[in-house]
Amino acid sequence: MAGAGGLTRDHKGSWIRGFSRNIGFTHSFAAELWGLRDGLTLAKNLNIKKIHIELDAKVVTDFVTTQNTNIMANHPCHALIFDCRLLIQTFEEVLVCHTYRE
Repeated sequence: MAGAGGLTRDHKGSWIRGFSRNIGFTHSFAAELWGLRDGLTLAKNLNIKKIHIELDAKVVTDFVTTQNTNIMANHPCHALIFDCRLLIQTFEEVLVCHTYRE
């Protein structure tokens, strides 16, 4: 069983809004992608223009920031990866970084 969630904060670190999703049976990579997609959609709906995305899954960070789109073509989660990459392009400024979960 998997779930995903996240939150949005303003430039001072104050909480704006959070979200969560019950995904059902899947693997952690897909759950992280769903969380990213939901967070990006929330930020877009809140008319946020500049976004700093922190992910604790390094592999997801690498997949959404790579310039090599050939590695995604046959990936089982290619549709989710593609959605995330498209959503990221809708923001004026984007910083995607890996942060360690501690």
